[in-house]
Amino acid sequence: MLKARVILLALAVVFVVSASASAVAQAKGPVWHVNKKVLESKEIDEITDGLAPGSSAKLVGTVAGLGVTIICKTVMSHGELIGGNPGKDKEEIRFTNCELMGSPACVVTVAPTHAVSELDHAVGGTEPKKILVDFSAESGRLFTTITIANKGTETCTTKITNAEVKVATGATYGVACETSPEEKEAEVNVLTCPETAIKEVEQGEQGQPKVAVGLEFAGKPATFSAIIDVKQVSHLPFGPFQT
Repeated sequence: MLKARVILLALAVVFVVSASASAVAQAKGPVWHVNKKVLESKEIDEITDGLAPGSSAKLVGTVAGLGVTIICKTVMSHGELIGGNPGKDKEEIRFTNCELMGSPACVVTVAPTHAVSELDHAVGGTEPKKILVDFSAESGRLFTTITIANKGTETCTTKITNAEVKVATGATYGVACETSPEEKEAEVNVLTCPETAIKEVEQGEQGQPKVAVGLEFAGKPATFSAIIDVKQVSHLPFGPFQT
């Protein structure tokens, strides 16, 4: 009888611990909804991105002690939403039609960018906290490389070859962007990466410890800004939800 009680007690403890772990696992962060359903773990949905009409992507940094601004007028990406908690994303991004602001003698080339992201929360504000999409590199810290060279026979005074754009040392993410709409599905999800960079986020469920966000270009602090339209290849409505 005593042995049976011990076994039953052990099973009860295992059940309680498993239930608690399951509850924590299900409260990690925001999730993607697609066509009125949660995108579950291991489910994927194909997406494409492009600049919002009339906008451009901007990288602000430093080269050889001088402030530089790189503007790209065309951004196209292809990837997939990845289900689970929190919701994630994986994509290849191509920046083209780029130029160095104020330097018409320079031509700018950006290598294909490989990024992953996950849904997290903004720091501060009232509950529920604003949902963010936070980007990191697919492998290591490196997002892409940028080369600035002479345009034809003209002389570019700010030249650099294969300068790395990567997650800053000590940061978890390189860029954090706001997403809209929230708690609602739409055919187009608008991703706004603000010019005033978001420097920290709450990773996972609300109230969790803050983690740093930072970007480097050519070994110096940099910021990236853009307004991006994200669409499902299937044209189904989707969006980020708290649960």
